[in-house]
Amino acid sequence: MQVEQDKFHKVWNDLQLDGLILPGLATPPFQHGKASSLVVTSLYAFITNLLDLPTGVFPMTTVRPGEDIYDNSDCPVNDKIKHDMAAAIRGTENLPVGVQIVTKPFEDEKCLQLMQELETIIKKIDPPRI
Repeated sequence: MQVEQDKFHKVWNDLQLDGLILPGLATPPFQHGKASSLVVTSLYAFITNLLDLPTGVFPMTTVRPGEDIYDNSDCPVNDKIKHDMAAAIRGTENLPVGVQIVTKPFEDEKCLQLMQELETIIKKIDPPRI
């Protein structure tokens, strides 16, 4: 694992990045208790943990009307993930949709700073809905 971590950090340093913005999940949020078969959608969190990267999750927006429907009519009957996905996101309107802010190891303060900067920008673009 150390070899992969070293490769990743070398690319990061070569690109001179301050941080990364990644999806929180590969899908819209799920209803509580409905995600047991959908762990694979958490891949982005697995990667940051394996690479020992400070990561903060930030709510960017919410599920808007109509975004809680996943058309799985064309998927094979045996595609359990797609069928479970359709069921899990049904009724999730107004749940938060998050992103991950990621920085290099030992740059936790930078992660918090980037989250604060992103929050300031998002409030200007898309004010919070109550």
